[in-house]
Amino acid sequence: GIRLGTPALTTRGLGTPELDEVAALIEGVLRGTRPGATKSGKPSKAQYVIEDGLAARTAEQAADLLAKHPLYP
Repeated sequence: GIRLGTPALTTRGLGTPELDEVAALIEGVLRGTRPGATKSGKPSKAQYVIEDGLAARTAEQAADLLAKHPLYP
């Protein structure tokens, strides 16, 4: 499982719709990530490959969401 700092998000004023958006961002990253390969060609347990541009797109979407809910309004 993934543990989130839900109290920190709700303190910023994020509600159910925004938490659904956070969940969608996490799901997108998980679906767009696959194991890297070891030297022997087997799937790595430590290295991963993420789709081109996915990290940047996700970071931008997260920043947009958090900009609507500043830490200190």
